[in-house]
Amino acid sequence: MYKKILFPLMDNKGLDSNVAEHFGHSDFLGLYDFKNKKLEIKENRLDHSNAFSSPIDQVKEIFNPDAVYAFALGKRAIMLFKEKGIIIITGKFSKVKDIILDINNCVELDRDCGH
Repeated sequence: MYKKILFPLMDNKGLDSNVAEHFGHSDFLGLYDFKNKKLEIKENRLDHSNAFSSPIDQVKEIFNPDAVYAFALGKRAIMLFKEKGIIIITGKFSKVKDIILDINNCVELDRDCGH
C-alpha cells in the first residue's frame, strides 16, 4: 500500500481534480497522504531548466512521494523516478477521488510516451 501518491493535475478542484494527460504538462501537482487522508495541491513550479536539480529531484525534495500516478511519462523521467525509488502507477481513472477509492486497481506504468 502506498503512503503518499503524487498526481499531475489539470486543475485545482480538490478530490474532483482532473489528472493531466502528461506529467510534464500539468498545471498543478497534488499529493495525497493515505495515513492522514489529506490532499494537498500546489501550482506546478518544477524548474525544467535547472541544471543541478531535475524536475524528478524537485518532486522528491518537495513532495517525497512513494508513488506517482500518471498516464504518460518520457523514458528519462521513468528512469529517474525508478532511481529515486518512486513507483509509477497508472489506470483508467481521470479524477483524484476515483484513483484514491480504487487504488488497488492501478497498475505499474510499463511503457513510456515515446520521447
